[in-house]
Parts: sequence; structure tokens; C-alpha cells
Amino acid sequence: ALNASGPRWSPDGQLLASGDRVGNIKLWLIRDGTLLDTFKAHNSEVESVAFSPDGSKLATGSGEGNVRLWDVATRQEIGAPMSSGLASVEAVAFSPDGATVAAGSSDGTVQLWDATTQSEVGTTMTAGPAAIKALAFGPGGKILAAGGKDGDVRLWDTATQSQPGATMATEAP
Repeated sequence: ALNASGPRWSPDGQLLASGDRVGNIKLWLIRDGTLLDTFKAHNSEVESVAFSPDGSKLATGSGEGNVRLWDVATRQEIGAPMSSGLASVEAVAFSPDGATVAAGSSDGTVQLWDATTQSEVGTTMTAGPAAIKALAFGPGGKILAAGGKDGDVRLWDTATQSQPGATMATEAP
């Protein structure tokens, strides 16, 4: 079965990546539906996947509470896992320049990681009690939107890690 976040397209539209419940990543060649590779990424369910803007890296988040980076061409892990603590990583996203990876967790927190050094950038941001199910950087990478399971969307200034505005409720009270 596919992960909750579903498959993700590579930026060039040539590949599709998906994760499964036992920690595998599958890479598909879109032009003819060929399964290019299946590789073990985590020891628990892969909750989220995201390609870097240039398509060379894949970030994966898991139920075991970490984010891993992969070289798409070689399928080899890049560096060490980035730990979010004990919470499941439900969403991952790359900034538009590929320099930062955002991770949203089941405990309602968001962390930013340097994609090169794999060190945490700033401090953990608490978005609320609901699991973070979706992340999206704005076009310039200065704003990050975090969508919670409760239907709320919060915007974060990535430099100051503060909320520049009110929480946006997408569901009626």
C-alpha cells in the first residue's frame, strides 16, 4: 500500500517516488511505467517523500521519527538520519533552492534542516496539537506553510521561525 502522502513526481516529470508501510521506496520511470528500483529506506512506514528542486535528492520521512536524504541516481543514503525525536514524520519538503528540508511531525511540530550539513536550523516550531500532514515553501523560500490534520494552515517565516499572521482555518468550526 502507498503511504498517506502519496507518490511524488520528480521536478523533470520523469520519475515517480512512493513509500510503503514496511519502509521501502519505489522509483518508477514514467514514460513506460517501469519500476526502476525498490530500496529499503526506513525500518517503519514511509510517511512522506519529496524530491529536491533539481531532482538529485529525495527526502523521506518515517514513522520511526527521522528524515533521511537519498541520492536519486545511486539510491545511496546521504549522511546520517535527521531525527525529529519520537514523533512520526508525516510531511517533508525542500525549499526552492534545495538548501533546506522541512519536516512536519505527528506531534504538531515543524523542524528545518540544512540539506548539506544535516544540522537543525534554528529551533523546533510548534504549530499546534494536530499532526502536520502537508508542508509547502513559498516561491522565495522565506515562508513555509504547514497544514495540520485539524484543517488549520499556519505560515512560518523561515528566517525568524515566527508566525507572520493568523492561523488560517480551512474547515468550518
